[in-house]
Amino acid sequence: MIGEYTPGKTRATLAAMWPDMVAAPAGGPDAPARPDAPARPDAPVRPDAPVRPAQMCPGCGHRSAFHAIRKALAADDIAVADIGCHTLGYLPPSEVGQLLMCMGASTGIASGLRLFNEQRKVVCFLGDPTFFHAGIPGVVNALFNRHPVVLVLMENGTTAMTGHQELPSSGRNFAGPTDAIPVRKVLEGLGVKNIEEVDAYQQAELTAMVKKALARDELSVIIATHPCMLKLTHERRRKGEG
Repeated sequence: MIGEYTPGKTRATLAAMWPDMVAAPAGGPDAPARPDAPARPDAPVRPDAPVRPAQMCPGCGHRSAFHAIRKALAADDIAVADIGCHTLGYLPPSEVGQLLMCMGASTGIASGLRLFNEQRKVVCFLGDPTFFHAGIPGVVNALFNRHPVVLVLMENGTTAMTGHQELPSSGRNFAGPTDAIPVRKVLEGLGVKNIEEVDAYQQAELTAMVKKALARDELSVIIATHPCMLKLTHERRRKGEG
């Protein structure tokens, strides 16, 4: 369970921050989850707690990217989501990614939808860990069959959704340093011709790139890059930088 946000670890962290609301796990943070246990056995009920929808972290590059991408999409364009932090783009205020099936399926789904909706543009999303884990076959399919879809690869340099595990492009694995496998080089090796990169904070540039890509009649990939701010700030604190 390397780096995973297990129920025990999550509960222990919440209990440390809000002991009056959340009880610490009886067996410690590494104790097995007990699905039959009450959510807060020793904590008072707080009916006044505000309802708060799931959202991306403050400063997250995905937030900025979705804001920019929405400006490039027409009302009838189709957006296909994938698994990752960026799945939350479906929720307000972004509301991008009406479709979601399973990990790595977005590009394949986008290809199929484009075949049956020739007048509607289709944009899909992949995180960089999912790209390596299960997304490459869909890119190969779109490239091989000349499907005119736009893939926005949301690159934040970590597997943020499950605990900041390393990925092939990071140059590290659990054992230590290893050879990095850059996303762009993989795409170039597959034969993708239309590849653009932009920092997700550069919203005007990203909007223009998406509009340009949607006008093409072949696969286009936009790599929207920005480091995971949760990981970045944590690492800086560990180094004493703030």
